[in-house]
Amino acid sequence: MGRKGDRMARVYRRGSSWWVDIIIDGKRVRKSVGNTKKAAERRLLEMEQIRDSRQHAEHLIEAAQPHNAALPVAELMERFLSRCETLGRRPKTVSNYRTLIEGFLEVVGSKAKVGAITPAMSGRYIEARKALGISSRRVKHGLTAVGTMLNWGVREGILAYNPLRNLDRLEVEPVRERRALEDHEIGALLEKSPKHYRRLWVGFLTTGLRLSQLTGLRWGDIDFRRRTFRLLRSNTKNKRHYQMPMSEDFETALRELLAERGQDSPPPADGHCFLNAARRPWRNNLLKRFYRCCEEAGIEHHRKRADGVTEVVDLHSLRVSFASLLAENNVAPKVAQQLMQHSSVELTLGLYAKVRKGADRAAVDGLRIVSRGKEGTKKSQSAADAM
Repeated sequence: MGRKGDRMARVYRRGSSWWVDIIIDGKRVRKSVGNTKKAAERRLLEMEQIRDSRQHAEHLIEAAQPHNAALPVAELMERFLSRCETLGRRPKTVSNYRTLIEGFLEVVGSKAKVGAITPAMSGRYIEARKALGISSRRVKHGLTAVGTMLNWGVREGILAYNPLRNLDRLEVEPVRERRALEDHEIGALLEKSPKHYRRLWVGFLTTGLRLSQLTGLRWGDIDFRRRTFRLLRSNTKNKRHYQMPMSEDFETALRELLAERGQDSPPPADGHCFLNAARRPWRNNLLKRFYRCCEEAGIEHHRKRADGVTEVVDLHSLRVSFASLLAENNVAPKVAQQLMQHSSVELTLGLYAKVRKGADRAAVDGLRIVSRGKEGTKKSQSAADAM
């Protein structure tokens, strides 16, 4: 069993917890396992046994199954794509798979055999594709497509194992990033949008709900007396039930809907709150309406930053705007996480909460160091005089 000096498998202490550090299937695993060294060593032994059993199982599989090393990659691709079509994959998906895998074959050779595929070959593929000016993201998609095909071959018993299974992930710099709307853009969007769309935008901006959640909201989910609305497990990504607070703006938008329909009390509980012109729940084309409203408001869909990243605006940008506004208003991170229905604070603050234009200056101006210093001096002098 590994000990502290063994870098491949060891236990170590961090703070009050003991950790295990081990490499399994080519990946480094570091995990907190308890408060005592004995418990950590016991857990390390179990993980080493799991690692060894997996390696033994792989050896048995390779010995029992045909390698099909002489099988041409192109033939494997055709079998894989045929299976995708049989399973009902969309034609566009199948076409994308073909394009990506053929790009791999352009580098390794159209007559390359499965047995010739190695991690080193994938390295050549990466270099060759980047030399052609192909983006890192597209190169990564190509490796993913090849890996998907090889994994399918293993499941079907065509291959003994995937030679790229332990390949390190290709790091990709973001080329597009969703941005939050500025205050003047929010004002222009709400001013230029027709009222039936404006209420939807207000809903997104004041609740942070996803498209399917807001358009799926029913009157039975609304509680005007408590100023809350509910999200059922069936309409949340983490399958949790939420009782969410309702802002004054969102309540006003909902009451306007009732007044417009000539109803003082909510309609049937199973009726949708937001309906299109055909009096049906919104399903499609809302993004097109949003873009049209953005054009009327003079909001750019795409704009390039100095670092080369393209900032984009779409419907989900309203959810990003909601998270950014929560951060600007000093909402506690855990509260923001709850409102965003996220699994971690890191996701809320790291991916969704953006620094909007002017927010950094407002934060610095709000410090008022000199005036605070003078006020503090006056208070000290007043307290001294009082004594």
